[in-house]
Amino acid sequence: MSTCTTCDLLAKRDAGAVPLWDSIHRTPFWDVVHSYNTALPGWLVLVVRRHIEAVDELTDDEATELGLLIKKVSTALREATGCLKTYVIQFAEADGHPHVHFHIVPRMADQPEDRRSTKVFGYLGVPEDERVSEARMNEIAAQVRRHLRGFSSPPESMNAYQIAELKRGILNLRLDLKGYEEKYHRSTADFYREFNRGQTEDVEDIIIWAGLHEMLETNERRLRELE
Repeated sequence: MSTCTTCDLLAKRDAGAVPLWDSIHRTPFWDVVHSYNTALPGWLVLVVRRHIEAVDELTDDEATELGLLIKKVSTALREATGCLKTYVIQFAEADGHPHVHFHIVPRMADQPEDRRSTKVFGYLGVPEDERVSEARMNEIAAQVRRHLRGFSSPPESMNAYQIAELKRGILNLRLDLKGYEEKYHRSTADFYREFNRGQTEDVEDIIIWAGLHEMLETNERRLRELE
């Protein structure tokens, strides 16, 4: 057994040895599960399927899929629980759970003041007799699973999303660069050659202009790789 309880739970899911509420939906990078020790029906958790302990360690594909899942799971919870919205929370600080995971928590219309915002954690880690029953967790899990049916992010879909975002970003960068070219009456290519030779002033506009050009080159290179 590992020192990470979350990794142990992932291994059980890999082996198919878990109930419905603990394996609502699996994607290439994330598991969707119901929290086991909560008094709030619909308290879901998105668990990354490899061991990392900080969000900056996510790959681009993991991060892209996470964004899509947060939206889809929040929509599913609204339908399953009638919540007004969801809270999205990530700490990974509890003993045995340093593994990155995101709490997707329904915010109900009648939620008491002392259980709103960060005080919602009063619903977590409760005694067994206060927890949501397994039957209720499975009921919610089945509703969420139906909503997520068909959701997947194979490389083709991930690439399409990333390509669209890169193209949008490239267009915005080109517009920004055009503004500097018009302001200084010179092309970005000519400016950047002088910048690399140290022949430009060290002022804010120059630094921003060079940074935008470098971002454009990076995004265009990434786009070529994806296409």
